Amino acid sequence: MQPLKIFVYELRCVNPFWNLAYEEHLFQQLEPNAYYLLQWISAPCVVMGRFQNPWTECSIKPMVKDHVSLVRRYSGGGAVYHDLGNSNYSFLAHKDHFNKNYHNEILEKCLKEFSIPDIRFGERGDIFTNNNKISGCAYRQIKDRNYHHGTMLINSDLELLYEYLKFKEQESKIESNAVASRRNSVRNLLEFNSNLSVDIWQKTLAETFCNYFLNKDSSVKIQAKIINDEPDFSKNSEITKVYNELNSYEWIWEQTPKFKYLDDQLGEIEVDKGRIIKIEKSDSLKAKKLIGEKFSIP
Repeated sequence: MQPLKIFVYELRCVNPFWNLAYEEHLFQQLEPNAYYLLQWISAPCVVMGRFQNPWTECSIKPMVKDHVSLVRRYSGGGAVYHDLGNSNYSFLAHKDHFNKNYHNEILEKCLKEFSIPDIRFGERGDIFTNNNKISGCAYRQIKDRNYHHGTMLINSDLELLYEYLKFKEQESKIESNAVASRRNSVRNLLEFNSNLSVDIWQKTLAETFCNYFLNKDSSVKIQAKIINDEPDFSKNSEITKVYNELNSYEWIWEQTPKFKYLDDQLGEIEVDKGRIIKIEKSDSLKAKKLIGEKFSIP
């Protein structure tokens, strides 16, 4: 077996679609003996899981008003809020090497470096301190490779996080089998250590990641790389293809699992792939015009 190669990549672009496209590019091109840590931050956005319903997960109107992007990722799990005070990490490896226990040990060791108290990992791998969530995560596996990615709240705007992710009245009007997020109280790490910043966290996590594998095997090879700014997509058609899909209406909205919405005037509305396919009170001219249209809540 070839010696393990450790890669530490940091993305300096804050476009959430590009960052997830680059992660997917690494994932699809993963070498059998490679173990990656990828880190990035994104401009304000809500990132929902692959099988979620945006109309039950986030407050769409204030997001549109504030120019906050809605992103659907390839992994499952729940919805999270990203901004420049939140650090994102992704561990990527082939199944022969991938071990989420390694990642939890690395993350816990890193948190202890900053004296974060009462660290606890939830059943899904989310991280809590004093019963407040500080990190949400998700996993993806295809064929012979896996990744485990997540957030770390360093100095996020928690007021906006609650605003964009809070329950809305229309949620009770929606019947859906989509994956639902678990709501938790959240805290920033800065509340526990005033010297912490996103840059310091990312540097410490990178060092902890490398040292963890060096301690297991001193022969591992380490390569670090910083990728600045948004790339020239013309130079990589594969990343461009993924970026365009992630940023498309078809992916963000039409991938929503089929659901029903109870409208006060039109009764039960059935929605499939983001479009209205059936209305209970379909005899009105308004109802007939809505069939086949994109669904939205007034």
